[in-house]
Amino acid sequence: MSSTKINCKNATDGIVEFTVVWALSLVGERTVKPGELGSIGAEFVWYDVFVKDSLSGKPLASKSGVYGNSTVILEKHGDGYIVI
Repeated sequence: MSSTKINCKNATDGIVEFTVVWALSLVGERTVKPGELGSIGAEFVWYDVFVKDSLSGKPLASKSGVYGNSTVILEKHGDGYIVI
């Protein structure tokens, strides 16, 4: 059982999948609809977060150095996307 979680907010208009990785190992995945918040169980360590389009599988954005018990938000940024 995880001691905390990483919250994943989708601030775009498409359905996306957040993937949390630690030391090249999959921690968890969560599909999140537009405007919604999902969570993935985590510990108090640093993670990499990757986001892809859930329909096409196309990578959209990523962020390294996300600490357990944090919130990441996928936003539209110009012609692409950014995880903040």
